[in-house]
Amino acid sequence: MCDAAMGINCRGERAEYACHKGGCVRIVKADLDQFIVETLLDYLAQDDVVAQLRASDEADSEEVAPLRGELADVEAEHRELGADVGAGRLSRELAAMAEPGILRRMDQLRAKIKDRMCPDRCAG
Repeated sequence: MCDAAMGINCRGERAEYACHKGGCVRIVKADLDQFIVETLLDYLAQDDVVAQLRASDEADSEEVAPLRGELADVEAEHRELGADVGAGRLSRELAAMAEPGILRRMDQLRAKIKDRMCPDRCAG
């Protein structure tokens, strides 16, 4: 009603969402939570919404799978570098020079995967 933020207030054993400014709006927390969950589940159960979510998942999988494979290869390269140092086949100095490039490639691939999975929805 007044556009103020709502928060949770506890009145005895009963929690309520209430206006922080003047208390002009109050609703029992459990009732509103139940309404929200039921509304979301009803929406998500609609055939057209299910179809849209499945299509989105399939498109993401086709576009992201090659990048995930490339990331797995780079992660394996990183593990092998550590194993080579641990086994004495490679000096720590040489590994220290190689590791930043490997970590940079891993970060770049993770960023590409995130971008492909939800380019418009995942800010930050």
